[in-house]
Order: sequence, then structure tokens, then C-alpha cells
Amino acid sequence: MMVRRKASRTASGRAVVNLDILLRPSSIAIIGASSDPTRIGGRPIQSLIESGYQGAIYPINPTRNEIQGIKAYPNIRDVPAPVDTVIIALPQDKVIAEIEHCAAKGVRAVVVFTAGFAEHGETGKAKQNRLTEIAAQSGMRIVGPNCLGAFNADAGVWLTFTAAKQPREHKGFRFALASQSGGFGSHILKLANLRGISIRQFLTTGNECDVECGEAIRYFAQDPSVDGIIAYVEGLRTSEAFLEGLAIARANKKPIVLAKVGRTERGAAAARSHTASLAGSDAIYDVVFREFGVHRAVTIEELLDVSYAIEKRKVPANNKVAILTSSGGAGIQSADFAVENGLELPAPSASVRQDMLALVPYASTGNPIDVTAQLTNEPDLLGKFNSIVLRSGEYGAVYNFIGMMAGSPAIAQKLLDSMSKAAIEFPKVPQFISVTCPPEITAAYEKAGFLVYEDPARAMKALGALVKFANVFAAPVPAPKMAQIAAPKLAAGLKFNEATAKETLARYGVLSPPERLVATPEQAGQAAQQIGFPVAIKVASADILHKTEIGGVALNIDSEGSASAAVSQMQREIPALVPNAVIDGYLVTSMIRGGVECILGSRNDPVFGPIIMFGLGGVFVELMKDITFRRVPVSEEEANKMIREVRGFSLLAGYRGKPAADVDALVRAICGLSVFANHNRDVLESVEINPLVVLPKGQGAFALDAVVETMTPTK
Repeated sequence: MMVRRKASRTASGRAVVNLDILLRPSSIAIIGASSDPTRIGGRPIQSLIESGYQGAIYPINPTRNEIQGIKAYPNIRDVPAPVDTVIIALPQDKVIAEIEHCAAKGVRAVVVFTAGFAEHGETGKAKQNRLTEIAAQSGMRIVGPNCLGAFNADAGVWLTFTAAKQPREHKGFRFALASQSGGFGSHILKLANLRGISIRQFLTTGNECDVECGEAIRYFAQDPSVDGIIAYVEGLRTSEAFLEGLAIARANKKPIVLAKVGRTERGAAAARSHTASLAGSDAIYDVVFREFGVHRAVTIEELLDVSYAIEKRKVPANNKVAILTSSGGAGIQSADFAVENGLELPAPSASVRQDMLALVPYASTGNPIDVTAQLTNEPDLLGKFNSIVLRSGEYGAVYNFIGMMAGSPAIAQKLLDSMSKAAIEFPKVPQFISVTCPPEITAAYEKAGFLVYEDPARAMKALGALVKFANVFAAPVPAPKMAQIAAPKLAAGLKFNEATAKETLARYGVLSPPERLVATPEQAGQAAQQIGFPVAIKVASADILHKTEIGGVALNIDSEGSASAAVSQMQREIPALVPNAVIDGYLVTSMIRGGVECILGSRNDPVFGPIIMFGLGGVFVELMKDITFRRVPVSEEEANKMIREVRGFSLLAGYRGKPAADVDALVRAICGLSVFANHNRDVLESVEINPLVVLPKGQGAFALDAVVETMTPTK
């Protein structure tokens, strides 16, 4: 008996059938069924038969009484029993009518292979919108259109026309693959098969009129029959299910290896065109992946390399790796790749070095460890060195570069026997190896327990990923960060000048210098006298963002008369330059000397919501793009990490004898802005504090300018 999980609900409250109905259905109908197993409408039937699917199969074709040995029906309404899931393999102009018939029949899920919808202009988009309406009204889940479908090899369920088959029985590591692209998902599937990586479940979402890739990831993260997740993402329209899936996978210690395309502006534009998705900023995806411990693979080769390493179930105890080789050059290159991937290369302890020198007195026993060309004369040397290093317990993993020697007829077998002995002695320690040899020797190294990579760069990338997964899964799952806010929420369409923006931010702990909003030249002089010279004077208007361009800023005012004169001049000149601007007054503010200029901001990402940004000001942000991001709200711990991530952190730490900046005050400002952005996430468009000046330790951090923008009210 098949166990069904409870249905969930969308934000609008409608019931949503769990994806079990797609990957574990009790009955399947194929509309557009074909007797030819090479055709799109015939291949799923053949696959269901060959896999031993135990549920009912209903081919639908008005011109056939029987298809591939199974009774056929003219339409879905003629099927004499309930139908869980339907495949539609029809021309585009017939799809909507059949979807409507499925909804009337009470079908719970539909997979639409057919293309020609939102990816084909406004007419296609309107037809796809109709599919979305049917899904929303009926609660029936729709996968696609323009998708390759899905399969669950363990259950014998094949709702796809892919030719990349998986065996029914499998007892090893079980991956699931979620992909927005059917063609590329099938490509990954085929390459994974060639690498011996077993993908037991597969779901492609295509144009995502209803079921989204994030839902697939969330489903796989909860499924106890899935050990790890591979994903291909082009862009997300919504993030709720995606983020939930990442959080569940982390909590369940399921590694996710994900290829997210659209890293460049050109690539992002192509992804939007392909999936009709609104892709968020690519940098924000990196923030999310880092938050949840997802490994983002830049290439498919990397995606498969990391998945291959995961499948071996070898967890490094730490990030320390010993590199062993008979080639000094290979050792140096491997060391570079190790460091680039966050790995450490400590030298062996004195006793370990002594044991190695007893075998080869002229060996290099630092790290990398070079056994020298003596390996040619004594093929068992590398295995002995390997055992010495592993017995020490000083390293979480070992990497061996053998290269062409592994295939040398004179020493190949002796070398393999020696290395295999070391690997078998320590089966739980990740042992990577690079060999250039015939396939049967490579297979023998794999059978002994080695993770085999031809290139040290690929090996170190995969090992670095294993270390990151181990660290993420060992750390406690962060508790939700919720802040109690006394301040009222903002309203959409609310306008802010600099003074009201700073006043609002101050309620959240983002402080400004002493300042006062005045209306007349006389008040400006009085305010400047009270604040203390020198002061700056700026026009205050929500309609004027670039004040310096219209003479709306006066600096280094050092007398009461100069303050009054500055405001008088602004009153005369600015209205003529920006006649439609509403001027709320003039902000008299204390001039701050010294400190380190930073930029702090927040914007509402279209996919992931409010994001906070921190960087050093001036040339660092304009030319070097020295910035870092987080989703809000941000804890003090994360704020500290953000500050230390920027390349110019040394300026805050105290550069060339200068005093260290008040990093604690900067942390409070980052956290305060993140709370403000989170508290007003439904209406806040963006915030920019530029510059935020951080004074020496103990003297605080102050916003010298601030812009707050809210969303336009919806009608």
C-alpha cells in the first residue's frame, strides 16, 4: 500500500497535491499514446512495462483499441477508474482541452511534454496562463509544459521520454535530480550514468506553469529514499519552496550539488528567455547557496566530480590534506589547488617524518610529500608512505598523484597492490588519487576505495566540497532570527527626504551625526551655532536624490553668518533648477572628520526578498566592487563575517599604524539596517547609506547620507 504525505497549501490557501502523486502514482494515463516505442507518446509506455510498474496503465488514443499490449481508450473520460497522473503528448492546440478534461475527471497530476507555450511569445504565454488557472482552480498539479517529465526508478514510474534508463534495483547512494531544463537534465543524467552515479528520481519542470523546481528540491529533501540532490537551475520566479527545500536538506544532512546558469548578464538574459523566469541577481544566489551549504558547480564536469565524491560516503574529519607524489611539480600544483579550495597543508609531525625518512632518506617530507623517483625501483613506497600518514590521524584526507606510472607494465600491479592495502586499511578516510592508466586499472583503484580523478584541480575541488558539506552538517542548524520591533511598519508610497530617512533608521540603531532640519536662513545659523562648527548644510527633499548637482550641499560651514548665507543661496537657486521638487527644508549637520567610509544598503530582490549589502566606500565600491551580501535579518555573527569578507578589511582593522575602526558600532549598524529591511519587507524597495563613516574604536559609526525608497502602492 502506498503511503501518501498530507497535502500542503499555497499562500492563497488552495490545497496542493503533494508531489508523491507524480513520483508514486497508483495509475497513469498517456494521452497521445503511441504503439511505436521510439515516439514521445510510446516511450513512456514501453518504459513502464519494462520497469515492472505495478499500477494501472491507461493509453489514450481515439484510433487504437490496444497499444503495446494494453487496452486503449478514446479519451480520458472513458477510463472506467480514477486516474492519478496523466502524461500529455499532443500538439499544442489540443493541450488545453485535454487538461480541462483531466480536471473534470479528477486527475491529480499532469505532465505536459508539449512545447510552444510561454517560450513562444505572447500567444503562447496566454495559453500557458490558462494552464496555471486550471491548476489553481482544480488543485491538480501540472508539470511543464515543455518538459521532459519525471521518473522514480525504485517505484518503476516513468513519466518521461528520456532514453537514459536506470535499473529498478539499486542499493548504493541514491541521488535525485531536479532540473528546469529537460534537455540539459537528460544530458546530466546520461553523463552521471557513465560515471556510475546513480540517479533514482528525476523531475524536470520546463516552463513551470505550476510545479516549480524549488518544489522538486523540497520534495526530494524530505523523501527518506533520497540521499543527495543534484539540480540544474536557470532562474526562479519564487523562492519560498526553494528556500524551504535547502533548509530541509541541510537539516537532513543531504548534500545538494547545483548548477545555476546565468552568471553573466548575457547568460542571465538567455535563461530568462528559455524559462520565462524572472532571475534574481546572480550574486544573491551565491549568498543563498553559502547560507545553506549548497555546492554551486560552475561546469557539468564539476557537478559530476562532486557528486561522484559524495556518492562514496567518505567524510573528511577536518580540512587538512596530505599530498603525496613522486613528482615535485605535480605536488606544487596540487598544493595551489588545495589552498584555493579552502584546504590546509600542515607538515607532518616529527615522528611521521622520521618514519618516512627511514624508508627514503632523501624524500621531501614537508607537505606536499615527495617520495622521489625511487618509486620506480620500489613500487610499494607510495603505499607505505600513505599508511604512515593515515596512521598518524593528522589529516582528514590524502591525495596521491601517480600519473602515468600507474599504467606502467613494469610496476602497475605492485603499485596497485601496495596502494590498495593502504586504502583498505583506512576505508572511512577520503583517499583521492590521480592516475593515467587503462580503464581496468582505474576500476581496480576505485574498487579498493580510491576516488579517482585525472586532474588534481578536479580532485581538490571535490575534496573542498566534501569538507564544506561536513562542516555544514556538523554545525547546529541556525535558529530563525526574529526581532521584536516597536517601530510601526512603513506604508507603500511613503516618501523620505534625507532627514526623515535618517530619523527612521535611527529607531533601528543606525545613527547619524547631530543635525537639525530648518526652514529659514536664520534658523540655519542658530542650528549651526548650537551643533558646533564646522557643519554641512543640505537641501532636504524626497524629490532630489543628487543634491550636489544642483548646488544643494554646502560643506565646511564655520560661522553662523555662513550658514545663513548658504541657505539663502539654496532658496534662490534650487527652485529654478528643479521647479517640481517639494523642498521640506534644509538639514544642518555636524561635519565628521576622519574615519573609514563604508557603504551600507538593502534592496528587495525579486526572488529572495530583502538583501543587505556592505562594502567599503569610494573607489572600493565603484571600481573594485568590494562588496558582500546577506539575506535579512542578519545576526551579529554574520555581520562580523560580512565585514571581514571584503578585501579592504585591513583599513578597518588598522592599516599602517592607523587606529582600528569601531567594528562593533559597524556591526550594530549592519544588524539594525537588516532588521529595518526585514520589518518592512513588504513595502521597502531600497535603502542606501553612503557614506557610513566608521570612526576609531569606541567612537561609533554614523550615516552621513541616507536614501529610503518604498514601493509604489498597488491599485
